[in-house]
Amino acid sequence: MKTIFTLFILHLSVYAKVTVKPGLEISKSHNYHWNNGFSGEVHWNEFTYVSARFKFLSSQLGSALNSHALEEDYYLASFNLFSRPGTWFNPYLEIETGYFTTHIPEKEFSYLETSSQIFNVQLGLRCHLQKIPLGVDLYLGYHLIQSANNLFPAFTGMRFWYAFNI
Repeated sequence: MKTIFTLFILHLSVYAKVTVKPGLEISKSHNYHWNNGFSGEVHWNEFTYVSARFKFLSSQLGSALNSHALEEDYYLASFNLFSRPGTWFNPYLEIETGYFTTHIPEKEFSYLETSSQIFNVQLGLRCHLQKIPLGVDLYLGYHLIQSANNLFPAFTGMRFWYAFNI
């Protein structure tokens, strides 16, 4: 999987003029615990209204330690359309897909799914500072695939992200 991801990024950087911004992300959906992780955002220089994101989020990377939160891992990829790129206040549409996995140690919950496909659509507002690569996304979403990781089809959430300038 790492090889495919590396080849994809190399392909983008050779054949298209792109900017890749790796970063850190903290996210929370309504009625769930915080997830922390790593993200990478790819911007096409010719198409400023379009970007792609690749994320690994986990409940095991800090905010859910020493709590009763489930050990969850998310592997996500998304396609984003922005309405006002280059401004500090930017409405967007995000189509996200990926994979969810969890570990449930209690035997009485062994009948529950421990992994599932994720596919959702989000409408949100992205606010970021111009001089510091720090931002906040507030979003409304809808799960198009119902599974173990999404108890409700509609959801709200927020995420904080920091992009490294490389």
